[in-house]
Amino acid sequence: MGWFNSVKNPKLKNVKRQGSSTPVGIWKKCNGCSEILQTDKLEQNANVCPFCDHHYRMTAESRIDLIMDEGSFEEFGQDLETQNPLEFSDKVSYDSRLTKAYNNTSKKDGTVCGVGQINGRETVIACMDFRFMGGSMGVVTGEKIALAMDEGLKRKAPVIVVSCSGGARLFIIRDYKKENGYYALD
Repeated sequence: MGWFNSVKNPKLKNVKRQGSSTPVGIWKKCNGCSEILQTDKLEQNANVCPFCDHHYRMTAESRIDLIMDEGSFEEFGQDLETQNPLEFSDKVSYDSRLTKAYNNTSKKDGTVCGVGQINGRETVIACMDFRFMGGSMGVVTGEKIALAMDEGLKRKAPVIVVSCSGGARLFIIRDYKKENGYYALD
């Protein structure tokens, strides 16, 4: 029986071999219980393992698709773009990090905002995406959440903010003055 204990389970690879007709991405190994799962069944179960309830990360779009009525979501604020006004640099420059995040997600920022419906009721949503720099909140995320709140107020609609963030990034507060205990733009 000693040799049987040393047999290792095959590793799943997400690489298609040259000349192979086997589809890639059909199976996924659960990070929680190591069970082999069908990817489409996992997606149907809202990215939660049916065996151990391990929750996988979701993109902002998949969360919005899960929450909002089908086909009702209309994004706004997608043209707002994260910048490097402080010219911050670390081991890797901030501009390089932004470029990498953009290339990985095709997004200018890690927050998606829009209007849609939930069970037929108009609702505004702001949803963060962890894939964009760990979901960290920068100036644009703050602006998008403020836009979502303004839009909800204008439409007299509820606002949902789905926070999936690793913390704050860069905030520049300038041209603000304190009025009645709150900071306001000049």
